[in-house]
Amino acid sequence: MKNKKRQAVLSLALASVMLLGGCGQNTQESQEQTAVKNADGKYEPTLTINIAKQLDENAGRVGDPVPLFSVNSGIYLPGSWQEDESGNLTYGSINEGNKETLERMAEWHANGWIFQEAAATGAWDAMTQFTEGKAGIFIGRPWCIDSVRDVTSVDPNAVIKAYPNICQDNGDPAYQTAQTNDGWLMFNADFDNMEAFFTYYDWLYDAVFGTGDFQYGYLEGYDYDIVDGEVVYDTSKFDPPVTDPFMPGKSTVLKNTPTLDTMQAYADVSSGEEATTSEQIKAQAAFETTPDTAEGYVIANEHRDELISNLFNGEPTDTMQQKWEQLQTMEKQVYTNIIYGKESPDAFDQFVSDWKAQGGDQITEEVNEWYQSVK
Repeated sequence: MKNKKRQAVLSLALASVMLLGGCGQNTQESQEQTAVKNADGKYEPTLTINIAKQLDENAGRVGDPVPLFSVNSGIYLPGSWQEDESGNLTYGSINEGNKETLERMAEWHANGWIFQEAAATGAWDAMTQFTEGKAGIFIGRPWCIDSVRDVTSVDPNAVIKAYPNICQDNGDPAYQTAQTNDGWLMFNADFDNMEAFFTYYDWLYDAVFGTGDFQYGYLEGYDYDIVDGEVVYDTSKFDPPVTDPFMPGKSTVLKNTPTLDTMQAYADVSSGEEATTSEQIKAQAAFETTPDTAEGYVIANEHRDELISNLFNGEPTDTMQQKWEQLQTMEKQVYTNIIYGKESPDAFDQFVSDWKAQGGDQITEEVNEWYQSVK
């Protein structure tokens, strides 16, 4: 096995994708079997809920099992409110399909297929497990590929590649929760110049729409350059080249340069469309400099319908304000105890009963009162 390339798979959603690789003994052949292109040229996943067994046979490990719940509960993801067949919102964490997933995850944890400290591990820590070669799979946004390249310092032959997320046994997709927003801006009640802020905010979007003073970016020579009359985003091709660029977009009141539809720009370029907007020009450059990341965005775009938003986004209901924290603590404790083998999977049934009795039913009623008022 020493001469075979070790590989890592990253699963992308902006939509997230699945990164396969790390230092698990996954061969090029096994990666190529992870997803296939259909007749339309779209990547379709072939890995199912049995992914841990499939990877264990190649000494791989699961770094992030987030999409697994959807395999048995469909759109009813833990922590998410979704419509049931009657049009009412129901809380995903109490869906009966989660019991089967928890039972499977407990088995995987006992077999060492899931990182043993997963319950206390944040997203960036999980990425570290990947870059250290301790996990063979990482679920993340396409840009995460650039953040885990250090795996090659553990194994110079490591290959990172993006694939669609796992699917259900019947071939249906496994869903992921989409972000409704990416932050907030708060203003002092005495601030009297909102028009000035929106003028500034409008300027920021010049870089997105490819118009105005910031048509290509915010600062020539930093986030873009013009070389021989051509707009360039690859900093190694700047005049002069820049190796550690300062990114002006991270110095605005927002945390990053705003975007509209990053995935679509990559899809447009991949399909052969001429790059005319700044987003498309950036995507075109990425296909030359980081083709694995660029392909990840294309895959993510193809599976964007697998992202579903939490349908409850109102302010906490009266009962939520009193009991939600307690219910959340109970949920996390039961889920974790089952996965770690401290409680039987049957504890899930008692959790559902307790959740309903200790305020969950009343919260569900209040959530649906809000939902009917905004539909």
